[in-house]
Amino acid sequence: MQNGVDEMQLKIVIFLISLIFFFSLYGEEKKENPLNLYMKKKEEKKEENTKTYQLEGTVVETVREKKPETASTYKLNMDNFHIIPRKNAAEQLMLAPGILVVNHGGSGHATSTYMRGFAAKEGQDIAFSIDGVPLNEISNPHGHGYTDLHFIIPELVNKIDVKEGPFDLSQGDFGFAGSADYQLGVKERGTTVTYGRGLWNTERALLVIAPENQDSDTFAGFEFNKSDGFGENRASIKASGNARYSGGIKEDGFTWKLSAYGYTSRYDQAGVIREDDYKYEKIGFYDTYDSNQGGESSRILLSFSSLSGSDRAYFDQNVYLGFRTMNLRANFTGYKNDVDEYGVYRDYQRGDDTEMRYTVFTGGLKGEYTYAQIAEDKIKLKTGYNVRLDHGETSQYKLTATLGNPYAEVFDDTFTVINISGWAGSEVNFLKRFKLEGGLRIDSFSFNVTKKSESEDLLNTTSSEPDQTVKAYGYTLNPRVRAGINIVKGLTLTASYGHATRSVDAMSLSDNEAAPFSRSHQFETGLLYNYKEKKSFISSKTQFSYLFANIDKDITFSADSGRTVVVGPSTRHAILFNNETSLGKFLTFLTNAGYTYGTWDTTITDEHEKGDLIENVPKFIFREDIVLKGKLGNLAIKTVPVTGKFGLGFTYMPGMPLKYKETGTPYYLLNCGGSIRLWYFTLGTEMRNLLNQKYHAMEYNYASNFEGPETIASKIPEKHFVAGEPFYIGFSLTFHVEEFIRKGL
Repeated sequence: MQNGVDEMQLKIVIFLISLIFFFSLYGEEKKENPLNLYMKKKEEKKEENTKTYQLEGTVVETVREKKPETASTYKLNMDNFHIIPRKNAAEQLMLAPGILVVNHGGSGHATSTYMRGFAAKEGQDIAFSIDGVPLNEISNPHGHGYTDLHFIIPELVNKIDVKEGPFDLSQGDFGFAGSADYQLGVKERGTTVTYGRGLWNTERALLVIAPENQDSDTFAGFEFNKSDGFGENRASIKASGNARYSGGIKEDGFTWKLSAYGYTSRYDQAGVIREDDYKYEKIGFYDTYDSNQGGESSRILLSFSSLSGSDRAYFDQNVYLGFRTMNLRANFTGYKNDVDEYGVYRDYQRGDDTEMRYTVFTGGLKGEYTYAQIAEDKIKLKTGYNVRLDHGETSQYKLTATLGNPYAEVFDDTFTVINISGWAGSEVNFLKRFKLEGGLRIDSFSFNVTKKSESEDLLNTTSSEPDQTVKAYGYTLNPRVRAGINIVKGLTLTASYGHATRSVDAMSLSDNEAAPFSRSHQFETGLLYNYKEKKSFISSKTQFSYLFANIDKDITFSADSGRTVVVGPSTRHAILFNNETSLGKFLTFLTNAGYTYGTWDTTITDEHEKGDLIENVPKFIFREDIVLKGKLGNLAIKTVPVTGKFGLGFTYMPGMPLKYKETGTPYYLLNCGGSIRLWYFTLGTEMRNLLNQKYHAMEYNYASNFEGPETIASKIPEKHFVAGEPFYIGFSLTFHVEEFIRKGL
């Protein structure tokens, strides 16, 4: 069959539909009409699965977050963990197990994220979103799915919904490894102004506006940050604004949010260092070969979301419009890849500096309708849709090492991609302890690409061939099913199956092609245990899961092209462990561990032989976070209690597998932060890499030539690394402006 539909999928779909139909019949064996049952209960006391909040003098009901549906679903509540130092919002993801976040390209370069054995790089295998608005970028020249999260102000992140694995019907394109939805909000109301300074001439200003008479979904924040950076060529500057206004109409059961995000940045990046050059003292650990590396990034994003209906039948929709630009200059191989039209190395290398340019307009509409008024709420139906349009330009050029002028065109394309998806499923709860949920998702893509004439040598070209137009279409079926059974009080056993697809980069298509997809079959089983008694001083939540995943077309990073490329099939086994234990409201321990064993299924090149470990995928990740907070005795300044917070975060990772059967070096990091509230001021400090470890943030193994333009390039692979940040300390002062005006005066 075509377009990613195989016999196994059809069997799963038939089995899924049969199960849902059977249990739907079971649920319908009631003497009373379901709608009548609903009307009788409508005015009764609201169940525990709803919450209320104040909106301009009225109270509006919304649906509370559901408990985890699988053993690898994590609701990351940032209330306790903001105090632990993190350089950006992306690093907050490490509160979930099996996730490692590193930055190999400078303060404005998107971070690389590793999730449960998937080297998702800058977002290629994780579906990122902010309050439901997708963020992965179509056909970005640095990698299809590239996601820059630097525009998100970390202090405004309220929760992150992390789903490891493609088991939810709402997870669409790029959700190969899973998804992460950033949910913004400000619980502590009032206006605050923060100013901070740290090493390397780092300065940060933060303004947060959260009006007292509004709910947590109404806020505005502005951040300005600049730094000289550690070592050579690491300076950066950025400004970011996040704002939202929410409202609602009680009589109609309707709430809405209007959100706006803006971001601009400019940054330098040092790039890689050859390990042998550092070993023989040809270059310093924090130095650079090429000071032309760096980039610029900007974004404007608007969204309007609404939730209408009751807690038993509600429609959640989101419409968005965005504009995004990016320029990125990098050099991974020095003077190695400048060849003529016949693939022969030139006598004098002009350099492998690469510039990637990206400009795109994005717009879309996404919604999901949930209907739970069947069989006394034992059956819940879900239907949803997604429509997305991306139109933009993507290009890559090679630059001369001396002047930084483009001398060769790798590609220069204009693209229009339309993604239309729909899904339908059912959730059945019966026997008071068993739940079955499943359904089918259909994803379709339309591609229209204009490939501009490619010139081998832009410096000497006087004529060119006509532009080429490429049109392609593809669709795929993604069945998903999951089940859970409550064994004893607080202990649940879950099992899930999900079929996921990754869309193709528009630049790789040919005309009239049935657009291919990368496909994966993933199976998971796990245990969830919750211990929380009303009068108990201790509460604890534990999640344990095992995953098997088979991928037909995996991706890896290519140093020669400076971007991710599609390679061959692979298999993964992964285990996750998560435990969060709280002692009262003042002490919280969060322990995360993830183990992965991933191998290539076939011999692809000399870089990848059958049975080799998948490179740049951490085999083991351990993380411990500890937070202590509360009042400092009975101390107070003019009736304002003195309160404090202290957080400690520890990360350990043994060396990653690298190409050619090499292994990287292990590292461990210790970060801590603290704050103390004194009257209407809060003093804060943060320390990163407390032990001042000289570590490799990222490692690769490939051939390069950084000796010079006339040196013959060696074909022998050598380890390369990106230097991690040394010890950093910074201090901040926050003024609670609105609270001071209302109470202090």
